[in-house]
Amino acid sequence: MNSFSNSAFARFFTEFPKLLLAQLINAVAFTVFTALFVLIGYLTGFNNIIVWCLGIIPSMPFFAGLVMTVRKIGIEKKGCTGCKNIFRYS
Repeated sequence: MNSFSNSAFARFFTEFPKLLLAQLINAVAFTVFTALFVLIGYLTGFNNIIVWCLGIIPSMPFFAGLVMTVRKIGIEKKGCTGCKNIFRYS
């Protein structure tokens, strides 16, 4: 059986600042793109939830970078830099 220091649970806590930075980048990108599409909806007068939700589409590459960061830390047991990894996969 693996010791606790080699487990994925322990790696998530030791790499927590990198995971937090990756999630922050994802959250900022999602917020910016969603706010942009809400603004477009208000300016054009087409206030519809469908237009507001279109901000999800351009923010998905940042989510993919977040998933790759979590996969590298949790499964592949490799350390990675949060910013570099997110922008590499987006």
